[in-house]
Parts: sequence; C-alpha cells; structure tokens
Amino acid sequence: MKLPLRISPCPIIDSVIETRFETGLPDDAIFGLFFGQFRSDFPRFEKLPVAQLPDEVKQNDPNLRFSPYFQARSEGFVLRFGPRVISLSNPGDYVGWEKYFAKFKKLFADFNRLETEKRFCRVGVRYIDHFKFDIFPRIKMKISLQDRELAEIPKAFSCQLNRSGISSNLQIANNIALVIEEKTASGGSIIDIDSFIDFQENSTPDQILQTIETCHQIDKEHFFSLLNEDFLAQLCPEYAP
Repeated sequence: MKLPLRISPCPIIDSVIETRFETGLPDDAIFGLFFGQFRSDFPRFEKLPVAQLPDEVKQNDPNLRFSPYFQARSEGFVLRFGPRVISLSNPGDYVGWEKYFAKFKKLFADFNRLETEKRFCRVGVRYIDHFKFDIFPRIKMKISLQDRELAEIPKAFSCQLNRSGISSNLQIANNIALVIEEKTASGGSIIDIDSFIDFQENSTPDQILQTIETCHQIDKEHFFSLLNEDFLAQLCPEYAP
C-alpha cells in the first residue's frame, strides 16, 4: 500500500516518542544530570503529580516505575522525564515527522552525552487522531453481535497487533472526551495507535533511533490500512512524486 506523506485536515492531536532505560545511578543524581543537559532547550521544568509521592511508593509500585517526574515545554513540544524514562510529545498542531524526529534526535544526543552507563529497554511511538464524527462507518472495521452490526451507538474497540517484531496497541472509540494542552476534544472519535518494542538485550543509540523510525512507519501503516478508500480520498492525500 502506498502511504500518503500527509492528509488534510490533519487529524493528529497528540503524539509521543518514548524511550525507557535503566542506569545504576540514584534517582536524584539522574535528575541533576538531566536538568543541566536539557536546560538550554527547555528552560522551565515543573514537577508532575507522581513526583510528589513518597519515594517508597514510587520505587515499589511497578505501574510507576517508568513514570515521568518532570516536564518542560518549548515551541510546541513537551519533554517529560523520570529516572527511567524520557519522552517528547507534540500536542496540538502536528509539526510533521521530519521536524518532530529531528527535535527528538537532538534531545537523545544530549541524553547520550550524560556520563553514565545506560541500558535501553523499550522504545515506542504513539499517535492519537481525533475526528469530529463517528469514525466506524468510514473504516474497514465492523463490530457486530450475533451477525448484527452494532451501528450508531457509542462503542470502543481495542486490540494488540504485531508486525516485524513490533507490538501495537490499537484503540478506536466513537464517543470520547480528551483534554490536550488544556483544550477539550469532546465528542467524535479517536484512533489511538501505540507501537513499541521491549528489548531483551541492550541496544546502541543508532539502533534505538532506527527502531523509533520503524515504530513510526508501522503506526502509519496501521492507520492508513484502517481507512476506507473513499474516506481517504476526502482527506486530500499527498503522495511522494
């Protein structure tokens, strides 16, 4: 399937590139290194709610192990980090993959200049697309009960897909309320695709970046494979020459 370079209007309302890692340093030492390394691009950091929890809770709850503790905003991007995670999101108006990935690569290069050993254990790329209408009639997916299609009712679907060693969590819902950058996207539908891979062995920075590009490509393939051809045509797709 030939994939468009872009569609209009662009339905992306949020996107996240995330890298998880392990180090042998205490949490406080990692934060000190982070602040110094990223302050030139992201000068004002703020604590996230999880940072206020007692250290014992954060260290013993597996659901919090890879949570970010701080975030900072700059030029339409949001950097979040914790003792075992760093992510860059582009909420609101999407800047396009080329600019987005270039920004992440700059941060990732800064991160890798930190003088500490790191083992990368997971990377992922997530996109959330919002539509102001019921998306189900416009995609190649039908939900039925006893051979009867469940049409024109609120519904949600989720599953995990696997391709080329990459796992993708797919969620589709037609009655949602989201808050992105303090703006509520109420009603309508979302297509939420989160592609990731867990590493059993350590990977080099170059391998991490290549895997991120692969996750982005798979996100894109899953998204466009869902759309009906006539609906895609309405989105004014632009293709490479």
